[in-house]
Amino acid sequence: MVDKLDRFEILFAIPEVRGYLAMNSNLTSEQVQRILDDSPTEETLRGLAQYGKLTDEQFEELKLFHSSVRRSLARNPHLTSEQIDFIIEAREKGSDEYDMGDVARRPKLTDEQFNKLANLESGIYYYLSLNPNLTHGQINTLYEIEGVDRDYLAQNAKLSEAQFEQLWEGDEDSEQGDNGHHHYLSDNPHLTEDQIDRLMEHENVDEEGLAVFPKLSDEQFDKLFRPTLTGYLARNPNLTPDQIDRLYSTYQENNQNHDIRLSNLIGHPALTDSQFEEFLSIWKTNDGTDPSKAPKEVIANLAMNPSINPDPKEVKDWSANTGLINWVGTTWVW
Repeated sequence: MVDKLDRFEILFAIPEVRGYLAMNSNLTSEQVQRILDDSPTEETLRGLAQYGKLTDEQFEELKLFHSSVRRSLARNPHLTSEQIDFIIEAREKGSDEYDMGDVARRPKLTDEQFNKLANLESGIYYYLSLNPNLTHGQINTLYEIEGVDRDYLAQNAKLSEAQFEQLWEGDEDSEQGDNGHHHYLSDNPHLTEDQIDRLMEHENVDEEGLAVFPKLSDEQFDKLFRPTLTGYLARNPNLTPDQIDRLYSTYQENNQNHDIRLSNLIGHPALTDSQFEEFLSIWKTNDGTDPSKAPKEVIANLAMNPSINPDPKEVKDWSANTGLINWVGTTWVW
């Protein structure tokens, strides 16, 4: 059995990292509280307010701080229904402290909240169309509203098969020559493997978007693994351990044709324990001559990496499959 590293504790022990930890969206309630109890700066409080999965007690506590902290609460994608209700009701009572556009574009909304926001402010449909957590019914509603840019729905929403087909076929008033939304569909993080395959064959595909956003099969990753796209692949949050290994090995080769920023590879995809330890060792030992390996770049992105609390089963599976399991202790020539 593979022991699980306590990544949070390792990083929390580094004082200059705590502000970046506060911007990690996958902290537990207990970890959020650790930071709250550590005399946080206003900037750190804003990070917790905007990114943390907050209990109702933590939400109430953050409301007591500076107005900039309260404004950040409205930007939090993890708000509960009750927390969203509070913010909407505050606006209905005349408060201008919370931006309704922020609430509309991020968290999962009930249909009642969706309708309230639609009736509360003009121009709110733009922000609703950016929300990646819309229900299929909410997507349908926005699709039928005149003036809503369907490109944003194609780019952000978790689409049903029928909705994907509808946006694939497009409409007569589309500004694109083929009347479809293929370029924007390429940027959608919720694409299925079959949808990615179809887009790869289309002349209006945005290959950079495909490289950055959706989960790619190994075959799809191989097709996109070109010098012009590896820098984009390194930003993909859905990379497998083997895909991370391949990008890191390419980076290690110092091939000038590939524009891979190490900070992107450290900050976006889920890491195995051995990958986490390797990147941590870079922070400890680098000489600061490469901006992409500068201490702040490395440690800040490691603190914000979404796999701060990996599932033990996933860690076991990853460690069994990763090709660079023996990174730690290896001396690299930088």
